[in-house]
Amino acid sequence: MKILVVSNLYYPNLIGGAERSSKLIAEGYAKRGHEVSVLTTSDRDYVEVINGVTIYYHSFKHVFWRYESADQSFGKKILWRLVERNNFLNNSLIERFLADVKPDVVHTNNIAGIGVDIWGIAKSLGIKVMHTARDYYLLCARSGMFKKGAACENQCASCKVYTSKYKRESENVDGFIGVSNFVKQIHLDSGYFQSTKINTSINNIFDGDVKDITKSKSSDTLSFGVLGAVRETKGVFELINNLNVRNTKKKIKLYIAGECKTEGIKQELLQKIQDKPIEYLGFVDPVDFFEKIDFLIHPAIWHEPYPRVIIESFSYGIPAIVSNTGGTKEAVIDNGTGFVYKDYFELNKIIEELSSPNGDYDSMSKSCLSYSTKFSEKNIIDRYEDVINKIQ
Repeated sequence: MKILVVSNLYYPNLIGGAERSSKLIAEGYAKRGHEVSVLTTSDRDYVEVINGVTIYYHSFKHVFWRYESADQSFGKKILWRLVERNNFLNNSLIERFLADVKPDVVHTNNIAGIGVDIWGIAKSLGIKVMHTARDYYLLCARSGMFKKGAACENQCASCKVYTSKYKRESENVDGFIGVSNFVKQIHLDSGYFQSTKINTSINNIFDGDVKDITKSKSSDTLSFGVLGAVRETKGVFELINNLNVRNTKKKIKLYIAGECKTEGIKQELLQKIQDKPIEYLGFVDPVDFFEKIDFLIHPAIWHEPYPRVIIESFSYGIPAIVSNTGGTKEAVIDNGTGFVYKDYFELNKIIEELSSPNGDYDSMSKSCLSYSTKFSEKNIIDRYEDVINKIQ
């Protein structure tokens, strides 16, 4: 089968987990014997073959290249969004490209900077379309559904207007996948993908090996860790402000690892952790980080679609304690591979209980190692191929 994977960014132009997932999926298809190509954006036009996948890099017409968005002014970013809402400048390029490549299936992923018109163009050429939602681009002008320090529970009026074309164009999709049930359902509840043949959720693919680094728990210190970029949506400051654990049988230590978005955020973080049992590690190798901790804490305050870091934690045999938000809560089997908390009172209570010698940590750690295999390339590609077969 000829499969075209569409991703607005692709190796080596990586920002986050979405691009890594798209690459792993494309290469997974190729390993199954499919003829796989990728359409992605770039600052120039060229073609490259990587791991059996032919990647077409195109400089799409826009205000600026999405990969360089961090360096753009506020005014340019506003203009980019205005153009993105109804950008037809690349339609002829997309139509020519699809006519030349002639894929049987177009599998779109993050398409900011490419646009939703690709769905209708593919349909007009008789090509089946499958879309994976990895964020809230189709629902929110800023793709994050996060405003004024809080997660949005549904579309605001302005975003409904801004994304109205996206909703219309979603009817050209044959199969819709959310990376979590939360992501899938919020799109369906908002009126998207009402005509698709199949709607389902398939979690993020993970390429890491299972690495059992379980260590003796006879220490008098219970160590927790937060891993990921330090920014507003991640809830790191809220965690520091509300961590108030008492009556523990062990000393409590918290490690924070990951780059700060700005120097100002870094200085604020360092100030907040002064005189507290908290250490900021900055950017560290994941192995070094996970060897330090007994439990991962994922305190996201936005509706994160499906955090890859939790899967990574499981692959080291490290259970996770996660906030009751978005797809985050779906990543953990409560009391099996970790714990889900609804507020900081509950989080503090969980930590206090974990400090007692009564818990069976080794059993939970083994459950994490076993559960991490659910996200293997084989299992995820099996599920995507199943969707492709159903939309044919």
